[in-house]
Amino acid sequence: MLVRILLVVYILMLTIPLKAAELGVEEALLYTDGATLIAKSIAYVHEGRNFIGFVPSDVEKNSISIAANCDKAHILGVDLGNIKKTDKYRKIQREIEELKRQKGALLDKLRFYEALVSSLERSYRGANIAVFEKRFEMLSAKMQTLKSKVADLDREIKKKEKHLKSLEKKQPLYVWATAEDECEFTIGYRTRFARWKPRYLLSFSENGNVTLTLFAEIRQDTGEDWKGVSVTLSSSPPTRYLFLPQIKPFYIGELKTRALTAGVRFNVEKRITGFSYSIPTQVDISSGQRHLFILKRYQWSNAQFEKELFAFHKPLAVYTVLSISRPKEPLPDGEVEVVEDNFFIGRTRLGSIEEEGRLIVPLGADQDLKVSKKLLEYKVKEKWNEERVIEVAYAIRIYNGKDEGVNVKVVDTFPVSTDARIKVKWNMDEIVPQPYTITKDGIAYWNVSVAPSQAKEIVVRYSITYPGDMIINFDMSDII
Repeated sequence: MLVRILLVVYILMLTIPLKAAELGVEEALLYTDGATLIAKSIAYVHEGRNFIGFVPSDVEKNSISIAANCDKAHILGVDLGNIKKTDKYRKIQREIEELKRQKGALLDKLRFYEALVSSLERSYRGANIAVFEKRFEMLSAKMQTLKSKVADLDREIKKKEKHLKSLEKKQPLYVWATAEDECEFTIGYRTRFARWKPRYLLSFSENGNVTLTLFAEIRQDTGEDWKGVSVTLSSSPPTRYLFLPQIKPFYIGELKTRALTAGVRFNVEKRITGFSYSIPTQVDISSGQRHLFILKRYQWSNAQFEKELFAFHKPLAVYTVLSISRPKEPLPDGEVEVVEDNFFIGRTRLGSIEEEGRLIVPLGADQDLKVSKKLLEYKVKEKWNEERVIEVAYAIRIYNGKDEGVNVKVVDTFPVSTDARIKVKWNMDEIVPQPYTITKDGIAYWNVSVAPSQAKEIVVRYSITYPGDMIINFDMSDII
């Protein structure tokens, strides 16, 4: 008797269809423009085509790698299907259609009762109010019940439509097997539906204590929630070609107009510089939501606050900047939120504040330091040899409205000739005070000390000589 029972149970086990396990993401290598995911599944397969789980809808077949651990079966390849043709998708579609049919029937009843109430109101106009109120209360209760059922159906329809939308982000993955077997699959694939980007929070106080926190903002829209995933973050693109640049001579010749339309060609196919961060613990990341993880925190004490004036930029203002040494390890470019004692100052980008091994963080204009620019002289002269000379002089004035003295780094740009027929002369003896340096590109730098409630001026003079029949791109409105 026992043998017969066991035989029946065994036959039933063979005839019951076994459902393939869902692919569960276990490892994620995230880039700023996509991800490489490693997922695992245990599935029973038979000879032929077998469903083993879902992958994101943007996954391409040639990006899939598969490793199978089977006893008898051999895996011949993989295939992708259309989610809208799966039984699961069609079942939810039928359920939504049935719910909408039920909702339509309820709405028809509701409209009938509303019309009945309107008819009763006309019929009982001036008649027995007590009888009308009793019938009206009964109809109102039925209408309220119908409205409640319609609201419940609306919620259920929205829930299933949301589920259907999440399914549309997936596509079924199949494998071709040679025999029946139970296999453990490890699947690797690339997708654009998961990525990360670096975010920074820079907080400081007046005593010079500065903290820079690097966050990883991770978002995945694969349609599946990740549970206990090992995450690695990389600044490199998913596919890299590791070639050194070819060495070519650097020729300089006459610029041809035609060459401007050809563009510049680089011989490096992909950049190879990159770095990665690993989140030390396994994490849960829900689909469709943003998650922030702290990767690193840097701290400085006695940071320097400096004042800088860019005299060539409008509107004129003296900016306060925070200057700190740059960490030795590479930092990915990303948005930086700047906070002073828990008070939000503004946003900048890390790539725009790096300067010669330091981070120069702009903190906004200093309202106690007033700047003006005044034209002192502008003359245009014709020389005997038909040359034209422009003589320019202007003053940069800084007023310190503070109760203490300040040092201001002033930056201005002098004209630089790109044509041998144009001569620019800076009269250094008449530039007061003289800049401590002028680059070959005509960028001049001063360090100016301004006492409290006092003003300091910088006077700049130069001349431009050029042929009288030439038009040059010199406009005083760009200077003053």
